[in-house]
Amino acid sequence: IVARNMVGWHGNTRFSINGAILGLGGEGAGFDMTIEAAPVVLDESLRVAFEPSMREVWDLFHPSGTMEVRWRTERPPGKTAPIRHHIRSRCLDVRASYVETPYPLSGITGDIVYEPGLVTLRDLHGRDRNAQVEIDGTVRLGDPAPTVDLLVRAKEVPLDDKLFAA
Repeated sequence: IVARNMVGWHGNTRFSINGAILGLGGEGAGFDMTIEAAPVVLDESLRVAFEPSMREVWDLFHPSGTMEVRWRTERPPGKTAPIRHHIRSRCLDVRASYVETPYPLSGITGDIVYEPGLVTLRDLHGRDRNAQVEIDGTVRLGDPAPTVDLLVRAKEVPLDDKLFAA
């Protein structure tokens, strides 16, 4: 079964689906599907739709706002083949605050890539008042908790109570 340019809506979010279901009638059907959607609202209904490891990452940053998303999910034919997810998202106007240093940023743009076991933050740009912040890094999903490795570059950050509280 092949899906080409299937289009739908979820609220104000337009999505398209392309891909194929493979190996029907055998031990286990495989599939290779790509879903593209925009604007995706970062809200609680999206958070609860994620698998537990991704909810852990979400809870580290408490994001809100909107993104463009390209989600590829695949499984080769076979009863025991694992499902793999690859998600590439572009922040359009995101607000977030890292739980370990709660300094909220807004107007965040840039790319976030999810692959099994790893979330990569690429060229994220955000601001708070006059402060301009750039972030690159990774979140490795693991047990007992995710490991966060971020490189943060900032300009014009006021040395005030808000910064010291973070």
